[in-house]
Amino acid sequence: MRLLFDARAYGQKNGIGRYTTELLNNLYRLIRTNKPIDKFILLASAENFDDLNRFTDEKISIIITKSRWYSLAEQLEIPRLINKLQPDLIHFPHLNAPLATTAPFIITVHDLTMTKFPNSEASTLPAFFYWSKYWALRFLTWVNVHRAKKIITVSNFVKNDLLATYSLNENKVAVIYEATKPMQVMEVKRTYPVLLYIGATYPHKSVDDLITAAISLKNNFPTLQLWLVVPDDFFTARLKQKFSESELNNLCHFFHGIDDNFLSKLYQQTWIVVQPSQSEGFGFQLLEAWSNKTAVACSDAGSLPEIAGEAAAIFPVNDISAIIKILKTLLTNEGERFSLVNLGTKRLNEFSWDKTAQKTLSVYINHAEKTSQINTTEEVGS
Repeated sequence: MRLLFDARAYGQKNGIGRYTTELLNNLYRLIRTNKPIDKFILLASAENFDDLNRFTDEKISIIITKSRWYSLAEQLEIPRLINKLQPDLIHFPHLNAPLATTAPFIITVHDLTMTKFPNSEASTLPAFFYWSKYWALRFLTWVNVHRAKKIITVSNFVKNDLLATYSLNENKVAVIYEATKPMQVMEVKRTYPVLLYIGATYPHKSVDDLITAAISLKNNFPTLQLWLVVPDDFFTARLKQKFSESELNNLCHFFHGIDDNFLSKLYQQTWIVVQPSQSEGFGFQLLEAWSNKTAVACSDAGSLPEIAGEAAAIFPVNDISAIIKILKTLLTNEGERFSLVNLGTKRLNEFSWDKTAQKTLSVYINHAEKTSQINTTEEVGS
């Protein structure tokens, strides 16, 4: 089997980039020793070619494309490359398989947030262009979830959302959890109460609810800090405008573009990692918090309760009074935080990138076996 993998997101810091990076870091070793896969071809960009080139050998090769994600060039150039390469199967680690793709393909759907939460305020584009892009994405999603030979989702929540939205056969969708990299836990003193949020500041992330709750908690916890590791972008600037300087001063500290080592230090000085989002396909922050021996509080929305299990304090989404109540309990009860950390450490054992890679490889092999059976049946019938 000739397998083509869209690796253009390799090395990027966003969620899909992290998924692509960690999956390939663990997958290539398995593929090297897997006989059914004769050739593994990585579709790369000029920016990540050098990073991916270390994987190459007699079985693994790289081809470069100039096409960016969600571009017109992507819809035109990549199908031409596919026709030239003639792969037996393609894995797109997102739902943006070009419409003219004729070879069998698998997609990974991380969430349906962009189609479930239409909001022109969640974009810097003018309203006309935003809605044009939105409807194009909805159409592309509808086409690709039906054309894909198999769909990988990162949680049961996303799987059920897909099944309900697009009336798909349940057997078409495989749930394969993501994971996190092990982090070195240092002896960092948690000297004063700190809440930590990590992620984007789009409206559906409900970061404004967390800030409002922290402002209220400041009355009971004068030394409380809220650290926000967020992009330095339009949405963060707009978020800050919702609050006065006096409310944010001596409470909120914004961190942009930090590296993994510094992020780990922030985790390990934090008392509680908080994820208030209205929708998450997985929830990397929960795993990272557990890896850094930090307690977690999250909303009951999306995949968060599924990933958290019993290892997080869970509050109703967009219920600011409930957020305040949960956080006040955790801030005043070290034993409760310690208990959540212990549960999180155990929960973390259920997630590993090695498992993710092995299960993904099984999806490839199952497709190859089914294709072989179909071809054999056709030959016998003729």
